[in-house]
Formats: sequence, C-alpha cells, structure tokens
Amino acid sequence: MATVVRRVAGAALSWGAVRWGTPLVARAAKEIGLVRASRRGTRVPTAAGAATTAASVAGALVSGAGQGLPPAYGPVVVATLAGLLDDVSAGQGPRGWRAHWRAWKEGRPRTGILKAAGIVLAAGAAGMAVARQAGIARAGLSAASAVLGANLLNQLDTAPGRSAGAYLAGMGLLALAAEPGRRGAWWDVLPVSAAVAAYLPYDRRGEAMLGDAGANALGSALGWTAGQCLPLPALIAWVAALAGLNVGLDRWSLSSFLEGHPKRPFRWAVLQEGPLARLRANARG
Repeated sequence: MATVVRRVAGAALSWGAVRWGTPLVARAAKEIGLVRASRRGTRVPTAAGAATTAASVAGALVSGAGQGLPPAYGPVVVATLAGLLDDVSAGQGPRGWRAHWRAWKEGRPRTGILKAAGIVLAAGAAGMAVARQAGIARAGLSAASAVLGANLLNQLDTAPGRSAGAYLAGMGLLALAAEPGRRGAWWDVLPVSAAVAAYLPYDRRGEAMLGDAGANALGSALGWTAGQCLPLPALIAWVAALAGLNVGLDRWSLSSFLEGHPKRPFRWAVLQEGPLARLRANARG
C-alpha cells in the first residue's frame, strides 16, 4: 500500500509541476530567446522538455522514497542535457544520425554528434547496471531500444503534439503488452508519463515545444521501458522495427508522407485528425 501511495504521489507531483510550471518556463524561454519557428510561422518557446524531465526526476525521487533513481532515468537525463545543448547551439540544424554523420565528415561537426554519443553511452551504462539481474541479452536490447527510441521520437517531433502523443500511445501499448512480473519498469517511468500528459495540451496549442531536450528524453524512456517490460521475442521484434523506422526516417520525411495521406490510421489516431477529432468536437458541442 505504501508503494502505491508513493507512486501516486510522485506522479501527482510531476503532473502538477508541469501543469502549472510550463507557462512560466515558456515565458522564461521567450525572454532569453530560446524560441523556434513553428510550422504555422509563429515563434514558439522550445526546450520545454527540459522542465518536463526535471519534474519527472522529482516525481521519481518521491516515488522511490530515497532509494535513488531507477536505471531508466540515466539515459533520460543525459538525453535531456544533450538535447538541450542541441536546442541552444544547433537551432534548425540537420536531423537524424546520417545527417549529423555527413556533416561531421564534411568538416561541419554539430552538437548532434555529441548528443548521439551521450545517449549511446548513457544507455550502455544503464544496460550494464541491469545486466546481472536482467541478463546480457535483455540489457543489450534495452540499451539499443533506448537509443533507437530517442532518435525516432526526435525525428517525429516536427508537428505539435506528435512526439508527446506517440510516447503516450506507446506507453499505453506497453501497459497491455508487458510480460507479467516485468511491469515494474513501466511504473518506474510513471512520473514521466504524468508529466507528458500534463504537458501535451500546451504542445498541441503551439504554446511550447519539447525541443530535442524533450523528444530525445521521451524516446529514451519509451525505448528503455519496452526493453525491460516486453517478452524477449517481442522485444527482439520491437528493436528490429525501431531500427527499420530509424533507417526509413533518415531517408524519407514522415511529415511529407502524413500530409500526403491524410486518411492514414496513424494520422487519424496520433495526430487526432480523424474520428478522435470528431469525438472531441462533439464533446465540446
């Protein structure tokens, strides 16, 4: 019972901090010039994901009752810090590892290289931390899933609500697909999920952006959780699918595909431009 109370308290703290803190963070970001042009042509405060991570860490500390942070938070925090460096320094630089690698080979290194290296090292360290308990195979796949997930959600973060919505959808699926006895990792990142749920309306309204600091962190959290929760055969298929999506998104634009296929299920469900939009409109009416 005490564990449940701590988890609820941690999630509530994370949700509340983001719900009422995001407008303050957005205002501060505007004042220091940390803004980015949106698809609508407006200037939107970015790097709100850094505040989301901070709230998540606070919630996780409350949930853990002084026992420290779960391994998932290592890659999450490093992805946030590295992504924030990218937000501050790189602006609208190249997206995707192939683009960063190409820029580096051409003598135009960007902070994305440091970001990628940091996420890989942090995920590897987290994998080593759980290797004895979880096994080498699961630890390695979890690390790979965290790295691939970070890049994937960063690639998705090109329209309001897309990365945050994909994260919440993914966590919902993991809640259903998690192997019995391995749901602890899902509960470990409940503060992250609560923070994202509180943040999503601001993102959808174009009042704030996750930035690389947030998108990479959410992808890392989702990927790591999948690595720790899914049955091993499903995890292998998951990592293979993530790898394929990463390769595809490095070559082709998801935004162009979605805008050219407005009736696709992904656009309907995640971007809320189909049945969900109609239900929401009916509820308002």
